[in-house]
Amino acid sequence: MERTMKGIVYEGDRVATVKRFPIPKPGQREVLVKIKATTICGSDMHKWRMSKARARAATWSNFIHGHEGAGVVEEVGEAVEYLRKGDRVMIYHTQGCGVCPKCLEGHHRLCEMSEWRLSANANGTFAEYVLNRETSVRKLPDFLSFFDGAMMGCCAGTAFEALRKLCVNSRTTLVVYGLGPVGLCAVIEGKVLGAHIVGIDIQEERVDFGSKYGCNEVVNASEEDPVKAVMRITSNKGADAALETSGSAFLDAVNSAKRNEGRVCVVGFGSDSSGVAEFNTDLLHDRYVVGSSLFPIQSIQELMDLLVIHKTHLDQIVDTVYRLDQAQEAHQQFETYRSAKIGLVP
Repeated sequence: MERTMKGIVYEGDRVATVKRFPIPKPGQREVLVKIKATTICGSDMHKWRMSKARARAATWSNFIHGHEGAGVVEEVGEAVEYLRKGDRVMIYHTQGCGVCPKCLEGHHRLCEMSEWRLSANANGTFAEYVLNRETSVRKLPDFLSFFDGAMMGCCAGTAFEALRKLCVNSRTTLVVYGLGPVGLCAVIEGKVLGAHIVGIDIQEERVDFGSKYGCNEVVNASEEDPVKAVMRITSNKGADAALETSGSAFLDAVNSAKRNEGRVCVVGFGSDSSGVAEFNTDLLHDRYVVGSSLFPIQSIQELMDLLVIHKTHLDQIVDTVYRLDQAQEAHQQFETYRSAKIGLVP
């Protein structure tokens, strides 16, 4: 009999269903990972909220979802050399050919040949097993948990790349707009790097998360103008760096940074996109503004080393955990914003 596994698919109209799938067999340079932990990302929720008509028409409609995962190597292909059965690993969810110039730079997302993207054109991590290319599976240090590893594959890695671009260090005053999972990972990582952190959100629950997970100061932007608050906190100097993760505070982030030599990184970009028309030479001055959509795979090792050296875990924000069979409840809980980060286990 063919061996099968559980996997979560999106039906549309906020419905997540558990179905049975064949357990895949790894090819020459592929690795089969038994999932121990996976987490829900905000981008998963965009698909979950789609209408049934859009979900059925999407190219990903028949794939297992989820792209933040970690586990134990179950089986390897004949040509795999780096990994062995039993290795603890985390998964980088975007996988290129591994040999083109962009892949060799670590930018698999920009692969010139092909792209294998979990939950987009390949089965994802909301399952008991996931198949990956050897080039996008990294060994997980014993100190780090499987939930640490899962988040490094997307939200924590995205946050870390933004901090790298912002040159965050012990002399940095960092403003984080949006205290969801990416923002909270930036808070934890920024604290390890020594920054003084101001966290900003419009939801009381998330403002509380900011205080709980390391912000030196928090601002509820539904009660106080966030730019004025930053100026008050920084004695009208502005922050050294601002990170926008919310998708709705682009101009606030720019205006929060120092007028000259301030640094801004935009990860979230959404509902205030019309404001970009106001982003002109007068507003820019000598600020450095950059976007960041993903991260090179080699930065994962740097993040791992940082967390191990400083004895810090990302999994502290995973405050709600469900089993795969509770897929619908897990996604509904995400909608309440009462959980910092939601995890799933087989």
